[in-house]
Amino acid sequence: MHKKFPISLVGLVVTAVVFVLQAIPITGIFLMFAFAMVWSAVLINASMIGVATEVFIGRVSRIWLLLPLVFLASD
Repeated sequence: MHKKFPISLVGLVVTAVVFVLQAIPITGIFLMFAFAMVWSAVLINASMIGVATEVFIGRVSRIWLLLPLVFLASD
C-alpha cells in the first residue's frame, strides 16, 4: 500500500515557513545573515530529488514522479 504524500515534501513546507519568517522584519534580518535565500533553493531541489527517490523505491505512487519532472521542465 502506498502512502498518500511523499515525506520529502516536508522540505517545501520548511521553505514556506522560512519565506514567511523572512517577511517579518525582526526575524528577517537574522535569517538574512543565516543565508536564508540559499536555503530555499537547496530545500526545493532536495525535495524534488527526495520525491523521485521515494517513487523509485516504491514508497509512493509513480504519478508523483510528475512533480519533479514538471519542476525541472519549467526552466
